[in-house]
Formats: sequence, C-alpha cells, structure tokens
Amino acid sequence: MKRILLSAFACAPGYGSEPNVGWETVRQVSRCHQVWVLTHPANRPYIEKAVSEQNLSNAQFVYLALPAWLEAIAWKSGFHQIYYMLWQWKVSRAARRLHRCIQFDIAHHVTYVNSWIAPGLVGAGLPFIWNAGTRAKTPWPFLQEMSWRERIREINRNLAIKTIGMISAKSVQGRVKYILSSSPQQDWGYNLPLVPFTIGGLNAAELHELAIIPMRTAVPFRLASIGRFEGWKGFGMGLRAFARIHRIYPKSEYWLVGNGTETPYLRRLASESGVENAVKFLPWQPRERLWQLLKEIDVLVHPSLHEQFGYVILEAMAAGRPVICVDVGGPSLLVEEEFGFKIPVSNPKQVVDELVNALHQLITQPEKRLQMGKNARRTALEKWSWEIVGERLLALYER
Repeated sequence: MKRILLSAFACAPGYGSEPNVGWETVRQVSRCHQVWVLTHPANRPYIEKAVSEQNLSNAQFVYLALPAWLEAIAWKSGFHQIYYMLWQWKVSRAARRLHRCIQFDIAHHVTYVNSWIAPGLVGAGLPFIWNAGTRAKTPWPFLQEMSWRERIREINRNLAIKTIGMISAKSVQGRVKYILSSSPQQDWGYNLPLVPFTIGGLNAAELHELAIIPMRTAVPFRLASIGRFEGWKGFGMGLRAFARIHRIYPKSEYWLVGNGTETPYLRRLASESGVENAVKFLPWQPRERLWQLLKEIDVLVHPSLHEQFGYVILEAMAAGRPVICVDVGGPSLLVEEEFGFKIPVSNPKQVVDELVNALHQLITQPEKRLQMGKNARRTALEKWSWEIVGERLLALYER
C-alpha cells in the first residue's frame, strides 16, 4: 500500500464534471492506497456528507484556503485564475510540510485540469503526476467563427499557453514523473514524459440508466450540441453544417442545449442561414433532464476546439448515440472510429465540409447509425466505468 498525495482544488461528489473527477479519483485510489487530499474548503460539506455514507477509511482531507477577502475579490472580479495560481503556491507549502512527516511515495495533481498553470506539487520534492489535459490552442482561422468577445477571450488563452504555459512546462522538466495529456509533444515545446490519458467516467447506476435508453428511428432526424455557448465550443460550425444538410434533408432538426455569451451570435447565425425554424434553442438542463433529451436525438455533434474531457460525449455514448467531434483534446481519446467521426482541424470550411459528410452518412445509412450507436454503448460500458478508469489509474502508479 502506497502513501499518495492528491491535489484536487475541485473535489465534490456528483457536483459537476471537475469536482466529480476529483472525488472519484480519491475514491478509486483509496481502494488500494492511503491517500491524503489537498482541496478547497468550499468542498468540505459535500465531502463530509459523502464520507459519512461511504467507506473511505484510507482517505484524509486537508483543506487549504487563502484569505477570505482575496477570495471575494478574485471571484467577484472574474480573476479566479489568479486566485487558483495563488492557491497552488499554498499547495506547494502544504505538500512540502506533509511530505517531511509522511514521506509520500508519489503525488498527483488531479484538478483543475489545466495545462498552462504549473501545479503546486512541482515544489513538493517528490515524484508527481500532472493531470494536464489538452494543450491545444484555438487556431487563428477559427476565430472568425465566433463573436468579438469570444475572439478576445481565445486570443488571451492562446497567449497564456504560449507564455505562462511554456514557463510552466519548463518548470516541471526533470521533476514530473508523467504528464497526463491528450496533446502531442509538439504542443508542449519540450521533451516531457507525456502519457495519452484522460480521467473521467460514469458510475454503475449512471451507465445502467443511460444504457436502457432505446435506439431512435423516428422522423425528423435530429442532431444536438450540448454545452456552454462559448466560441471555442464550435457550435457555429455545427449550425453552418446543419444549414447545408437541412436544404437536402428538410425533415431534420438541430437542438442547441445550453447558455452562454454566444447565444445572440448563434441565434443570428441560425436566422441568416435560413434555418431558424428548424433550430431549437433550449436552456441548460439538470443532468437527469439532459439524459431524457438524449432519447430524442439521433447524433451528438461536438465540434469543440479544446475540450479537457467531454462528459456529454460519454453520456451520449452510453445512451447509444454516435458522436461527431473534432480530433483534439479529451474527445480524441474518447471517440473511436467504430462509433464516431473525429474531424481533423485545418480550417473552418474543412471542418464544416466534414461535418456535412458525416451527417450525410448517418442520415442516409440508418443501419450504420444504429450499429454505431450500439458500438458506442458497448465501449462506454467496457472502458469508461469509474471502476475501470480507476484500474487504469492504479496501474499508472505502478509503472
């Protein structure tokens, strides 16, 4: 049994994607090892409730907070990334102190999944794993597919990866044991120990509930994109592709489910493309309601330009729906050819053309679509339960 230190800023059961990744990692690793978890005090009520209901005798939680006034300023002003960077400094000090007393075998930065802010564990003085996710930048030609506000945000992110991200990558050289990333070596700029690995999954009850959703053969053919309405999600390209498909197959609909700053842009694009009557905008739904919506669609379109994991993809897979995604980030590790289409990123026209081609195949070949759905469901059950993901993670610790 190893002594393992986990850093999980977000860690709360059943409370969003990143908090749940933090919690499930703790749960899976503590099955076989002693675990100490550095996390934020905001997670404490959720953790204590779950610990009282589950057997986590191998897990101990250490809550680290910055001054309350600093937290209030950071979150109200939108500078939460600065707060998070300062919190990593707190992690560094706490990790060194704990390591002197406990002598950990390995440490693991779990959340946030972020590839351009170096984890505080880099200064802990022990081998560590960095769950970094994607390092993909938004290619410049794709900025034209979003509003000006989103263009500025993506430019700032690209610059952060190129500057702060390169400093962070340099700082972990020779200290990090593995970097779990969906991005290739050239995106990192240095020779680093990369492992193509993404952390995420569904529990047995969730998989069962999604697996009983029946296959759909009804008219109209319905595609959906689900997520925040932000420029990097690529929903504008989804709309352009749908407009072309709808002219050929008028018995088709596109559901856009979510909220965000791009809502006016997407509504305007639907109107300008002449498909406003075939596009349905739905506000963000509770998770259980989203699963009900999966019953009503035939395919998930997820053209995100830099996704860390993509929970909606995994949920669509478990529900037996084919997936069309862009071949970057977490989706590139989730989606396989036997149940989806992974579109390489070159330029917006090329992506839209390939979206149209994939949709054309799924509409005109219903038997292929249904078989792809069955393959997607089987893959979700066989590869993406939390227990199976946990086994892969535990094996990584033994390398």
